[in-house]
Amino acid sequence: MSFRKLWIYLAVLLFVAGIWGAAQFLFPPKTEKDKNPLLFGHLSTDKIQEIRWQRGSEAVHLKKNREWEILQPLSARADSWAVGNLLQTLTSLKPERRLSEIKPGGEEFGLNPPRVTISFSAQGKWFELLVGNKTAVGHDFYAKVSTVPDLLLVQEFIIQDLDRDLFSLRDKKVFSVTVDQLQSLEFKAGRKSFYLEKIPEGWKQKGRSEGKINKKEVDSFLNEVLQLKVKGFAGPGINNPQWGLKSPIVQLRLNLRGQGDKGEILSLGKEDPKNGLSAMSTIHKEVFFLDPAILKKFPRDLETWKNQSPSSSDKKGP
Repeated sequence: MSFRKLWIYLAVLLFVAGIWGAAQFLFPPKTEKDKNPLLFGHLSTDKIQEIRWQRGSEAVHLKKNREWEILQPLSARADSWAVGNLLQTLTSLKPERRLSEIKPGGEEFGLNPPRVTISFSAQGKWFELLVGNKTAVGHDFYAKVSTVPDLLLVQEFIIQDLDRDLFSLRDKKVFSVTVDQLQSLEFKAGRKSFYLEKIPEGWKQKGRSEGKINKKEVDSFLNEVLQLKVKGFAGPGINNPQWGLKSPIVQLRLNLRGQGDKGEILSLGKEDPKNGLSAMSTIHKEVFFLDPAILKKFPRDLETWKNQSPSSSDKKGP
């Protein structure tokens, strides 16, 4: 092969490579991310201000003020952790498949009307996700969103994370305070009662100097109580005798440091065989149920929290 022909081949190759490079620059190939973009665009969770679920005539409505609150079907605190996870799923939502060739109006898809409609507002604009039937084969649900015309297939675990019932959205904490915020605690069980104040060394009984209180025991109890979670809600009716909350078996009041008389109260009533121990607390407006085992954690008197002096038989030496 002559040098002239070689140079011609090299020139042709360089010309083709140049055209290919220009095409790649001007018309880059679509990545998997481009082929299946986020359904609601690059929407951040902090921009979402309201969420609604509609299941037939049943509606659930949440709104963010300082914190997330439930407005419908009742007024209650929302579980911030549950809502945060839900928002993360919503803003990162992608379908398993897009069925552009199929119109989403057929009855077999369950979208007219949908099984559930999840709508939310962000920056003054409302978006909708319609969830229909589960596919006959596989683990997907038919769905449609307001931003695209396609029929979508969305994985079952994603739908389960988005299709929340009222209980899963409710705040199930019994107290909203932490141990570090506490200044004192008041405990009542029948006719017995005591009052503990927090001091730099730990805790002491109000008005008494003798009988040191075991800080480890008190803090361990408080940490366990502050992590209590509601098992279920009974609804309004604190005066109903079946709950035993007009004259609680046990009542615990936690007073906040520097807040005067401000604090939170937990009252424990009767045990319901099916649901658990009936209770009321300051942050909930209705009767709820706890695991009955917590009742055993409450001391019946202050002696169990006092540092025990060693007996004479325990002392060593002559």
